[in-house]
Amino acid sequence: MARLLKKGFLQSYLEYTHDLESPELFHFWACVSTIGAALGRKCFIHRGYFTCFPNEYIILVSESARCRKTTSAETAVKIYRKANITPVFRGDATRRALSKHMHEMVETVGSSFTYLYAPELGTLLGTDSYVSGLMTFITDFYDCPEESEHRTQTQGVDSHKDVFLSILGCTTPSWLAGMPPDMVEGGFSSRALFIVQNAPRPPKPRPQKSDKVKELEIMLIEDMGAIHAMKGEFRWSEDAKLYFDEWYVREYNKIDTSDVRLRAYYGRKGDHLLKLCMILSASRDDSMLITHYDIEQGLALLGQVEKMMAQAFRGFTLAHSTKHIDRIMQQIEENGGSIIHSILMKNNHLYMDKSEMERVLETLRDANMIRVEIQKGGVRKYITI
Repeated sequence: MARLLKKGFLQSYLEYTHDLESPELFHFWACVSTIGAALGRKCFIHRGYFTCFPNEYIILVSESARCRKTTSAETAVKIYRKANITPVFRGDATRRALSKHMHEMVETVGSSFTYLYAPELGTLLGTDSYVSGLMTFITDFYDCPEESEHRTQTQGVDSHKDVFLSILGCTTPSWLAGMPPDMVEGGFSSRALFIVQNAPRPPKPRPQKSDKVKELEIMLIEDMGAIHAMKGEFRWSEDAKLYFDEWYVREYNKIDTSDVRLRAYYGRKGDHLLKLCMILSASRDDSMLITHYDIEQGLALLGQVEKMMAQAFRGFTLAHSTKHIDRIMQQIEENGGSIIHSILMKNNHLYMDKSEMERVLETLRDANMIRVEIQKGGVRKYITI
């Protein structure tokens, strides 16, 4: 099917959403999610003993209403729906409901293809999701197994075939801060990309769709269908092979963070990169060729995400005191990189007493994260290093 969008799908989609107040990165990654879902399990990269598929777990993160993350997600999902690919599984779900849906998909389309859209991820994956097994279920299906079964006590067995699960969700930093440690240290969070934005674009009091935008929407829907029609293995250009191999070997034994909360993600970065490269290639044309540029662009995009992910997990802690450390560091940085002791105490007296504050500050000094400067009158000033 011939493509209509000469600039590529992603670039054209950014033009389509230019007049919305949501941050551009929310629109970009929501679009990435829909392209990956449209490609489905029929598109892949073989990696010897296993296969990498273009399913993505994309989570948009911002404070409620501030950056209109749900608007970003809804806009992308709307294009996907209008292309008549497969139904979107939306909203609240239990493990049983999702398992049943994936079983029914085998009967209707021949595989357990599912695009899960969760505008309120905290509702979908609350603390009881571990008890119900939903979190484990979603985590296990990231690798798209060929076969799986879910047995229930009263309703028999759900059989799953050629699993392909993509997730697009929206949540707030406070929900991430409350995630169970197992979810962060190697489970769901290492498989997801958390896209954090704190500021919307300029206000648009009365946004209107111009004739050009309406025409662009029609072409986006048509080209989404063309992307869905693609199938087969993605190929590598010769320079792309060399570039990826050199990067992979260089990074294999290197964990580019001292933060344990992101360590599991870095262990999966190679897979994240390959998924994104397939999507970037499919956005461009039907060649199913991964180029040097796709890898270079993919690494740049992931690098941008990594910086934001550090913010997403800032409130998460493996120990109670870590929340205090993150809070203090954020306050110092937001104050221009330095702050006096009395202001810190005033800002945090509801969270900790004087002795605990001193322990936190001592930890930051010992870790060479801050230094102390004594000013006139014995006033202590803390400065980031």
